Amino acid sequence: MLQNLRESSQGIIAKIIVGFIIITFALWGVDSLVGLASDPGAPITVNDVDITEGEIMNGVELQRRQLIAQMGSSIDPSLLEDNLLRAGVIERLIEQSLLLQSADRKGLAVGKQQLDQIIVNTPDFQVDGRFDQDQFRAILRNAGLTPMMYQDLLRKEILMGQERQAIAMTAFALENEAQAVAAIDRQSRDTYYRILSQQEALSEVSVDETEIETYYRDNQAGFMAAEQVSLEYLELDRASLEADVALDEAALQTQYDQLLANYEASEARDAAHILITISDERTAEQARELAEQLKAEIDAGSDFAELAAANSDDAGSAADGGELGLVEQGVMVGAFEDALFALQAGEVSAPVETEFGYHLIKLNGIETGEAPSFEEVRAELEAEQRASKSEARFVELSEQLADISFSAPDLLDPADQLSLNIKTTAPFSRDGGSDPVAQHPRVLQQAFSDEVLNSGHNSELIELGNDRVVVIRVKEHLPERAQDLSEVKEQIAATLKQQKADALLMEQADQQLADAKGLTLGQLGEAPWQHMDGVTRSEVALDAQLIDTLFNMPKPQDGQLSWATAKLSDGDVAVIGVAGVTPGESLSGDDLNGLRGFLSNRKGQSDYVDLLSSLKSSAEIERR
Repeated sequence: MLQNLRESSQGIIAKIIVGFIIITFALWGVDSLVGLASDPGAPITVNDVDITEGEIMNGVELQRRQLIAQMGSSIDPSLLEDNLLRAGVIERLIEQSLLLQSADRKGLAVGKQQLDQIIVNTPDFQVDGRFDQDQFRAILRNAGLTPMMYQDLLRKEILMGQERQAIAMTAFALENEAQAVAAIDRQSRDTYYRILSQQEALSEVSVDETEIETYYRDNQAGFMAAEQVSLEYLELDRASLEADVALDEAALQTQYDQLLANYEASEARDAAHILITISDERTAEQARELAEQLKAEIDAGSDFAELAAANSDDAGSAADGGELGLVEQGVMVGAFEDALFALQAGEVSAPVETEFGYHLIKLNGIETGEAPSFEEVRAELEAEQRASKSEARFVELSEQLADISFSAPDLLDPADQLSLNIKTTAPFSRDGGSDPVAQHPRVLQQAFSDEVLNSGHNSELIELGNDRVVVIRVKEHLPERAQDLSEVKEQIAATLKQQKADALLMEQADQQLADAKGLTLGQLGEAPWQHMDGVTRSEVALDAQLIDTLFNMPKPQDGQLSWATAKLSDGDVAVIGVAGVTPGESLSGDDLNGLRGFLSNRKGQSDYVDLLSSLKSSAEIERR
């Protein structure tokens, strides 16, 4: 409830921000908010079209918010750094610019009414089946977008989608192409095969001390223990400070009073309308006359909903009797909104002209929100106070930790002054360790820096997240070293046995392959050979590597099986023979049409990728 209350507040900051967006960039029908970022020193131009620094920054911030929304508080902060995100955003903006330019050359466009209808009819923006402005803005806010930024992104996506769809719709697959693919894809094969066990081969081989020592000596560089450090560190976590926050009842009341002072009851109007559009078939004068005629019928007692269902050109609301649901100020275009908010409940306006045509607007009723009581929002006010006070304390302690640890010879003094416990990690390499702190990229960077590793200083304050910081110090440094034979002896023995077993398996497989070519089908039907007819590519009873090899083998010729060997996923080796190949059955009806559609779609995607590649290769892209 508190969040909803905040959204309806009219404090000075909210007035400035919301006023700027609503007055200058009204949701229904102005240029893109992104387009404001028209700084003259655009870092990139694509065929003389600028990609501004503002667009890049907006893209980076949007990407950052999307990553946070997907991964939550567990996200690695290094993934959110500008330099990492910037390169990908720039490439996407270049591609977008090229595709939009291509769409513009082809005369493609998106109408405002189309955009509005898509937004209003998007289920994610609806509550109980109707468009809800609060829901709309909340979702956009969580995604880091303003309504106009979203409208601009939607317009661009539709424009690019028009060309993408046009290309996809022109791609096609002939019936004989689909039948050829089906014959191969649904093909089945008859096979004889024999599995040679890796475990049995391992039991037949052995290694001695001399072999182990020789391997160790010849591969010394492969047995180096990586450089490692173990750390001492002090940690501050804002969440842990909340438990020590003493709630101030007077401050809670002040918070509530401020909430009430900033609160203005939100007014929403339950509206319906009949839209008469202007088109090639209907002039503006004809549209106005029809609207006036319908208004006269309503004044004479005709049912508004019935007239809307029969006459309104707004496909999104006509079936519902023209119902638009609850509408707040700042949602509709100016003339529509002015007329709606001038009506009394039950009244129907005279024809109102907008860029969409002529509207008859009916006000069904007015809903006004009421401020909640103190008890209704107490828990949220308490949480807000705890968060605020713990945040202030966290910032204070973070500054103290940074200052004290900078000049301290170790972590004892800052730990004592700030009542913190010194924590430690197990040794870890530059690849990180098992301790969560030892896995963080910023900690790894600092731990192996010259300042911390070689000079022995405490690190600077390291942010692990928005509400968590550490200062680290190297406790022990273990330089890279050659491992003793005793440390790697078992590893070497296992490696040598594996190599010998693999060699033995391949030797046995080659011998079995040679012997198999002289066997009759009757002999192949006896153990240890196994036989399976009608094996398809989707067969689950056989190892995937066996299936892959089986369907890459040539067809048998002149009554002779074709043969091959395959290393299976569990280390075993298979000797495989193909005895017969049966093409897949021809397709018809829905199956044939479905495959042709799939192949056409794949071709369309490929054509679209080729278009983008062609646009890039012929474009003049300047990076400053």
